[in-house]
Amino acid sequence: MNLSDATGKIAWKADYKPFGEEKAVTGTFDNNKRFVGKEKDVETGLNYFGARYLKDRIGRFTSVDPVGPVDEN
Repeated sequence: MNLSDATGKIAWKADYKPFGEEKAVTGTFDNNKRFVGKEKDVETGLNYFGARYLKDRIGRFTSVDPVGPVDEN
């Protein structure tokens, strides 16, 4: 994920592992948008997906899907 400044120069860059754990972040731009454009909670370090949080180090959400289980049929 890259963010550019008003001149088009990259001001902030982040690379991620498959489930959202940060591999490398460069730049000083103050930005709370992280993995797939979702907000990262600075207190918990979790990615907020609207209805639940993703724990990127283990690649799992911290709660069950609020919609409920998906029928396997």
